[in-house]
Amino acid sequence: MRPGRSSTSRRGIEGNDLDMVPMMNLFTVLVPILLLAAVFARVSVLDLALPPKGSGETGRSVHEEKSPLNLVVVVSREGITVGGTGGFLPSVTDRDEKLRFDAFALLLDRVRGEYPDESSVTVASDGGVAYEDVLKVMDICRDRGFREIALSALHDVRSSGGGEG
Repeated sequence: MRPGRSSTSRRGIEGNDLDMVPMMNLFTVLVPILLLAAVFARVSVLDLALPPKGSGETGRSVHEEKSPLNLVVVVSREGITVGGTGGFLPSVTDRDEKLRFDAFALLLDRVRGEYPDESSVTVASDGGVAYEDVLKVMDICRDRGFREIALSALHDVRSSGGGEG
């Protein structure tokens, strides 16, 4: 065996490097083409409101839905008022400087009877109402099944000077 033969066979193994230039040329051409093609692919969103199940001519009498109640309880120095989408119920007025929580609970029972699936209520209070009274109103709402309670503050437009000119 000749010593030169073994050295050439080793050199042949080391010389098999991959040539990445053609692949890089391909990506250099493909990337701008794909970016230009992406401009022509537009996605549009359509807002569709499908009619509810059973809302056709035959299902209209069978499937009648009530509009959402949007229940609001207004607590002020004068009393407690319960209202919603359809209007306001008679106010529970105070006697002897105390709010009548028992009459308010009866009003909420009446509302619960008409809207058994309703679970949200907004409690709006006047600045002159005691914090304990607002908490008591919220507790009565929670006890009557209104689990989602939002708290709001009433703003008197007459005292801020923005209502009259």
